[in-house]
This record gives sequence, structure tokens and C-alpha cells, in this order.
Amino acid sequence: MSAERLVLTIDTQGTLERLERQLAAMPEGVERARRRALRKLSTWVRRQVLREAAKAAGITQKVLTTLLRYRTTQTADQLSIWIGTNAIKAHHLGTVRWTRRMQGARVSKRLFPGSWSWPNSRRMAGLVAQRSGVFGRNKNPQLEKIEVVDVPVHALVFNRLQAMKPEIDARFQRLLLQELNYALNVEAARA
Repeated sequence: MSAERLVLTIDTQGTLERLERQLAAMPEGVERARRRALRKLSTWVRRQVLREAAKAAGITQKVLTTLLRYRTTQTADQLSIWIGTNAIKAHHLGTVRWTRRMQGARVSKRLFPGSWSWPNSRRMAGLVAQRSGVFGRNKNPQLEKIEVVDVPVHALVFNRLQAMKPEIDARFQRLLLQELNYALNVEAARA
């Protein structure tokens, strides 16, 4: 008995052509993956900054969303994030409580010694004010300048961002790996 020969012929021409197309499209796919990763990183950083700033300043995220200015610019190889951290007016922190017997106005859980509010005024309702500095040439303390009380948040946000740098780098590497995986496996298969 003679053994029958088994002949297997593999046509690699179609596979090679498909691989050539995928490799030709590779730089564009990598660039798209990098842009997607930067965009996702931008939204993640925005959310983290908002969360950490709210926690550090003792403010709800809902209030801070309307008060925090945030802008991103994306160039070919970097992502720039600008965060505006002006001081927040005290009356934005919550409900203002003040009576003449109090030592100062209370907003949420914070007490501002020496401050007051105008509970019955339409125009000034809810503002927390205090006297600061001498107004004009008069040295009369009754004529001192009245200012609205602010709560500075810049240092809190800046310190948290500095602490977040390693976390941001790790997050970008993870997102870039996911997007490259998508570009190589899904987008390349469509080409």
C-alpha cells in the first residue's frame, strides 16, 4: 500500500496585500489613536481636577462647575490645560446665615469672623461682606471700605495638580495603549 500524498497549497498573495495596506495606514492610525488618547485624557483630567478642587475647598462640585474656568489646547505632541482659579465669593458656598448676635456670617460649615450679610435687602441679599482697609483720608472705622468675602482656591487646586502628575502620566499611558490596541486590531482589520 502506498501512502497518498497530501498537498496543501496556501495562497499568501491576498494576505500580503492586506498586510501592506494595513502597514501603509499604520502612521495615520497611530496618530488617530494618540489624538483620541489625548482627548480622553483631557476629559478625565477635567473631572479629576473638579473633584479634587471641590474636596480641597469644601465646595460641592455643582457649585464649582459654574465657577471654575477650564480650557484645553491640543497640539501635535502635547496637551495644554488651562484652569482659571479665581477666588470664589463666599455666598456661592451655600446658604448664608447671619444675625446681629453672631460673631460673623456662617456659610454652610464655614464661619467668617467679622463679616455680615444683609438679610432683608433685595440688592445685597445673600452677600457676605466685611470691612477692610481705611477708606479715603478719614481714619474713622465706620467709613472703612466694604468688600465681599472671597475664598481663595488657587493654591489648593495647584497643589493637587502637582500631586496628580504621576497619576496623569500613568493614565495617558493606559489610554494610549488601549487606543493603539484598537487601531491595530479593529481599524487595521477594516482597511
